[in-house]
Amino acid sequence: MNICFFLPSSPKGGFNPKLGGGSELALYYLTTQLAKMGVEVHVVIDGEEKSVQTLEGVNVHTQPIPNNPLGAYTSAKSALSSVCTDTGVDVLVGFELSVEWAKATVADALISVAHSGGLKLVYYVGNHYPGSSRSRSPTHGYSGGA
Repeated sequence: MNICFFLPSSPKGGFNPKLGGGSELALYYLTTQLAKMGVEVHVVIDGEEKSVQTLEGVNVHTQPIPNNPLGAYTSAKSALSSVCTDTGVDVLVGFELSVEWAKATVADALISVAHSGGLKLVYYVGNHYPGSSRSRSPTHGYSGGA
């Protein structure tokens, strides 16, 4: 199996569990564990420049993703199309973003790439507020409230 994860809002520090929030942590631990199990894993994140490196068995693709709807859509679609086509991805996993315009922009790019490539699409709805009483995400094992 060959899976590509996409989290365009990753911190400029790159693929690191100590930088970012709950989605970045989930992305890091999920992908590194899948790689240890023999799954070919690709991660596309925002970065200063376009690059590819392997970190802890995960192929990390960075590409600048502009912080505006049109630029983010175009950049995301281009990066995802390239990675998915060049590496033979079977499943595309997108992470929900906390910024409203980015949710729709990224979802549209993910759907477009998945549809055109005949890929399975998974959309991760994470917990952007771990520890708050509003938290109810079973993926983080937190039941919320007192």
